[in-house]
Amino acid sequence: MNDWREMASTFSLVCLAVLMSVAGRLGLSLAKDLPPDDPSARESWWRRRLWLVVADLSTVPALSAGVTAAGAYWHWPLLYAFMAGLVAGGVGLAFIINELKRRITAQGGGNA
Repeated sequence: MNDWREMASTFSLVCLAVLMSVAGRLGLSLAKDLPPDDPSARESWWRRRLWLVVADLSTVPALSAGVTAAGAYWHWPLLYAFMAGLVAGGVGLAFIINELKRRITAQGGGNA
């Protein structure tokens, strides 16, 4: 990825991959429960769901940039970067951060 146009197209396709998998994960997590009957509980339920969507969608640029940077560093083909974007969006940023934290702690490099 020497040309800026190639990097931009890779970022765009990786962003699409991450967005697809995040949307799928959100769809599965939001479709499984129904709103409560109590009006105050329903308002809290809607607010919680809204912030869940906002939080997950806000990770799309970060995951896309990370996967694109990794692909540029290791000279991945476009298909590998796209697939890595699908995986990163599917597992989510919180899972990735927790796994990195666990590995750093297991190696004795952190106090968490």
